[in-house]
Amino acid sequence: MTTDYDSMLATLIAHGETRQVARSRLIDALDGTAVFGLTTNTGFLRRLLASERFAGAEIIPAWLDGHAAELGTADPWPALAAAGVILAETARQRDAGDPWGADGWRSAGPPAPAAVELTLEGEVRRILVRGCAAGADGDLEVEGPSRSARVRVVRMDADTLVAELDGERERFVFAAAAGVVLIAHHGEVFRFTTGGGPAPAPVGRGDVVVAPLPGVLVSVSVAAGERVEAGAVLGILESMKMEYTLTADVAARVERVGFAPGGQVARGDVLFELVPEGSS
Repeated sequence: MTTDYDSMLATLIAHGETRQVARSRLIDALDGTAVFGLTTNTGFLRRLLASERFAGAEIIPAWLDGHAAELGTADPWPALAAAGVILAETARQRDAGDPWGADGWRSAGPPAPAAVELTLEGEVRRILVRGCAAGADGDLEVEGPSRSARVRVVRMDADTLVAELDGERERFVFAAAAGVVLIAHHGEVFRFTTGGGPAPAPVGRGDVVVAPLPGVLVSVSVAAGERVEAGAVLGILESMKMEYTLTADVAARVERVGFAPGGQVARGDVLFELVPEGSS
């Protein structure tokens, strides 16, 4: 929208018995506002209203000229976790009639982790979604590059996800098309591009080795702190009366061994964490 036109799209007004009540209602209204396709200041206004300085009536318009940066920027993690849940749950619902769909190995087995790659502002972020929102406890585990959260889906329909992230209830408005997921959270819109939706978690990616299928880890050949060469045997997994040798993809130091010998593992469980040589 150019400067030839009035850039105001809408005015949001709230009232209440006190200033704090009106402020709280404004925040709630902005949390439910989603404008896709246009750049707006909705997220900035939400951060402004939620700030301690605004709550204390310490801000005047001139303050913003030199202090707007103090309001910070939006945290993308809740939206990232929500996008992963939306894609994983959409795929699960699509495959609900397939008895092999959840596990990919055993009929009616527990759901395998879904790996989702989402790109935000040129940065690729890979997350794992474990569990099933329709399962016994309805909880999901979402693991990101440096953060994780326990997610309980309260409600999910065509354009809204209401979920508890580590016990905090959040609302997300979303729109998904081929290769793109738009998430509105706290007035901010995040545009994620995808690699085609969720896929089963890979067996290994250099820094981790995960269980390729459910079974028993019958032996462990390394210990934390030990250095291994590429191709070195880390352990042996037994499943369906067959043994699978687990090896290191690269020369590395063993950071952690996830299970003791004899441990029962699910598909996608992290068995070994490695630090490749040359990594900090």
